[in-house]
Amino acid sequence: GNCKTVKECRNRVEPLSEKVPATFDALAQCLKVESCIEFQHDVSPGSHSTTDLKSWSTAKDLRPIECFKSTRYEPYVVVAKEESPPYDERFTGDGKNKIQHIAHLRKLGFQFAVVPKHFLIHVPHPRSKDKRKWSNDYDRHAYVDRLFDLFIAELDRSPQLQRGPPVPICGSSHARSSKKKRNSSRRRQKKSPTILLDFVDDDPV
Repeated sequence: GNCKTVKECRNRVEPLSEKVPATFDALAQCLKVESCIEFQHDVSPGSHSTTDLKSWSTAKDLRPIECFKSTRYEPYVVVAKEESPPYDERFTGDGKNKIQHIAHLRKLGFQFAVVPKHFLIHVPHPRSKDKRKWSNDYDRHAYVDRLFDLFIAELDRSPQLQRGPPVPICGSSHARSSKKKRNSSRRRQKKSPTILLDFVDDDPV
């Protein structure tokens, strides 16, 4: 639920040692009783569905992501600062800022993998002014959608050197043959594509 003040939000997670999972086993139990949920699963399933919570919860090794289930995918990632493109500062406040960054990494040919048994906890907090504006201003939504389309078009025209073919979108003809193509591309490259590490983010409610 939505808490209105910092104090109200904090009261929901105190004491932290009892309410916020600190270990994988504690998180598994929290998910089981639905005191924790996958981040934004209730309002935007496409944001993290590619991570595949069920597979992640039983995995023991890094799992390469063969395709994105949604163009709205916005995982939390670990990537070398010097190799990461900057966020596009036209995306201010709420609205596609993380999505545009992941799209940029994808277009550059970065490869993604899910890290087993590592997780982040997003605790409740009051809605920011930007979040309230994003939730209620449909003109803002339309503007950001147009800006995102422009951003993708700019990437498609960019002369930046790709590390390899972009991770495909699941269900496309490119996705079905992507594994064979990527393996061939990797054999031709002198340096393997950088692997990004995707962390599942679970939200106590």
